[in-house]
Amino acid sequence: MKKTLIVICMLGLTSLAFGQGKDLTSAALAFNSAQKMLPEAQKSSDFSKVKGKIISAKNYIDAAHDKQTAAPALKSRDIPKLWRYRCDIYITYMMMAGADAEVKTDVEKNAKQMEDAVFGSARKCKETDAKKEHWPVLKQKMNLMRWGLASTGVQFFNDKNYNEAYEAFKGASDIADLIELSDSLSFYNAGLACEKLEKYDEAEIYYKRCADLGYQGALTHVLLSQTQTKQGKSDLARVTIEQALEKYPGNMDLVKEQLNGYLLSEQYAKAEESMAKVIAKEPNNPVLHFSIGTIYDNLKRYADAEKAYDAALAIDPNYFDGLYSKGVSYFNQAVEIYDEEQTLTDVVLQDEKVKKAEELMNKAMPVLEKAHGINAEDRNTMTALKQIYGRLGMDDKWLEMKKKLQG
Repeated sequence: MKKTLIVICMLGLTSLAFGQGKDLTSAALAFNSAQKMLPEAQKSSDFSKVKGKIISAKNYIDAAHDKQTAAPALKSRDIPKLWRYRCDIYITYMMMAGADAEVKTDVEKNAKQMEDAVFGSARKCKETDAKKEHWPVLKQKMNLMRWGLASTGVQFFNDKNYNEAYEAFKGASDIADLIELSDSLSFYNAGLACEKLEKYDEAEIYYKRCADLGYQGALTHVLLSQTQTKQGKSDLARVTIEQALEKYPGNMDLVKEQLNGYLLSEQYAKAEESMAKVIAKEPNNPVLHFSIGTIYDNLKRYADAEKAYDAALAIDPNYFDGLYSKGVSYFNQAVEIYDEEQTLTDVVLQDEKVKKAEELMNKAMPVLEKAHGINAEDRNTMTALKQIYGRLGMDDKWLEMKKKLQG
């Protein structure tokens, strides 16, 4: 009984192996025949003459795949061939979806199957093709697909279709991994798309890969740090910038990001120390003087802040950020004094406080007016000026600024 069963199984396997081999051969013949007609079909977007051959090849390869999956019987040399043709046929079938409604419906309905047929088969072809007879051919085809996905992703991104862009860039990145290609541009674009979709954890992965490859220099490290901060990983974000500064010492984008990190975590002493070192290297950079001025403002070291802003404005008199921050520093000091005045009961002390506050408001006004002249659209500047005009009883100017804010 056992012997009979073994013989039956052997006969079954022999028959099955023949069937699988025949299906694979038929798939290859149908597909190879169709490939001769593909360039013209792609050029005209008319696949009517080649559609039948591609579907026939797909049906044959599906049959060969299903039989091999149910009961592996192909010869070892034919296994990578199976995976190569399955991947190649499905790529071509999916390509037709752009011009054929029936195929498009099938592709969308069976998206997971299509993905497995392409990527799963490609991986298995790579793994099983010890003699490198099939993988090099398929690798070239996959690379063309990667290029197409990357180009399509750019179009989607420019059209603000960020979900579609993400899927395209992710596909290009996955193919790059599969064919062992460092596609820095696709990694970077995938990170940008993830940010637009607020997928900061995935954006971090892509930016980290770009940073490791040195792509886009310091900028990628800044983006990486920002995505880490948005996830609440402030300590990791700080380390990212510190390590990047070792690679790109004195880079202003990194310096600003480091400063923002210190300010967000209220590590003002570290921020001051860091900025002082950089200023020593670049004394004629107005941004650096402005930056340390903001630190002093947060520490309420107003005299030091004023000197820092003045140093920035001495280099660039029309530096908007320097003007705005200097004016607002005066304004904030005045508001603090007004608040103190409200807690006093001594009339003489109250008058002294009000006089001092008004002096500061009068110092803030021309600075902020100059800033407003440089950037007339900045609402923060207009809001501060409106409050100053109101405090100083300048009704006409107050009304003018109110109209600007409402307009």
